[in-house]
Amino acid sequence: MRVVLSTIGRFHSFDLARQLHQHGVLDQIYTGYPHFKLKNERLPRELIKSYPWVVTPFMGLSQLGAMHGKRRAMMSNIAHLTFDRHVARTLPECDIFHSLSRYALRSGRAAKKRGIRFALDVGSSHVLTFDKLVGDESERFGIEIDRIHPSGIERELEEYQEAEIITVPSIFSYKSFLSHGIPEDKLALVRYGVDTSQFVRQPVEDDGVFRIVFVGALSLRKGVTYLAEAFARANIPNSELILIGSQQPETEQLLEPAKGLNVRVTGHIPQPELSAWYSRANVTVLPSVEDGFAIVLLQAMACGSPIIATENSGGPDCIEEGKNGFVVPPRDVDALAEKLVWFAENREAACEMRAPAIASAQAMSGIDRYGNEMVQVYENLLARPR
Repeated sequence: MRVVLSTIGRFHSFDLARQLHQHGVLDQIYTGYPHFKLKNERLPRELIKSYPWVVTPFMGLSQLGAMHGKRRAMMSNIAHLTFDRHVARTLPECDIFHSLSRYALRSGRAAKKRGIRFALDVGSSHVLTFDKLVGDESERFGIEIDRIHPSGIERELEEYQEAEIITVPSIFSYKSFLSHGIPEDKLALVRYGVDTSQFVRQPVEDDGVFRIVFVGALSLRKGVTYLAEAFARANIPNSELILIGSQQPETEQLLEPAKGLNVRVTGHIPQPELSAWYSRANVTVLPSVEDGFAIVLLQAMACGSPIIATENSGGPDCIEEGKNGFVVPPRDVDALAEKLVWFAENREAACEMRAPAIASAQAMSGIDRYGNEMVQVYENLLARPR
């Protein structure tokens, strides 16, 4: 079996690529990242097919804040189309072509014409669910944010039809596809994994400060404003909210409910340094409105941090209620504040959650498990009649 992966960035696709390489089935992985950005990905250079000519300038301009809103959506759409066309033109002989969604229509069709099985990797909820949830937030707060370009939505819907199997990472994502009429036999639920040898609990001293840690883009979609409001409402003495991740044009407005409180915005922190931050956390919180499966939940658990996450983040896939954390409804500030207060007032019970969190992470989130399950999906697909 030979597998080709396609990802415009890195995401979880390089975790999968390393696993497939260990299994001896990775033919190559396409990416829009330049090679110098991938030097730590622990893959032979010859297996990485970089096509950075449109994607890299787009990402650079985005990071500089030169593009947002409709303009960014349009440029993102152009980058996706260009990347997809390149992969379609250069796709090598293989047995399985597995691409992230939104830039797989031409390449997926090209694969099928040549007898290659086409698997689609969707890291979020169904595109119509995604667009509605994010759109509702945009209207609710009057903030223009990056929406999917309309032609990108149409293209992804066509990809769903063309794909022979759609891999999704969470119960939330799986149910969103069922709600839009995608049959169960076209879906494969494969939860992401993390390398539990890289994410481990670090020794920390208890200085008495109650620390709440968030990791992710400081965006409307990630529910940061609900966390800011819950932090203010909880009013926990000697507490600190640590926000780790890239700021967005809307970040300042989203953090307004916690203005004047002890909130620290660190910006982006490299993954090798995250273990120390998770280890300092009394609780790690992910209040996402939409998140296919937030890998930060598994990272935090592997470091012994109990978690609070919404139903729309992958939380139900990894949280055992009251044992290693809690699941709350999205947008529910009262429920989120209540759980923050519980952790602050029950610190001994919260500390007892650390060992179960680590055990849960090791049991379900090991990166080898992720690779083994995906290889089984490929074998099942190859065994299907065309």
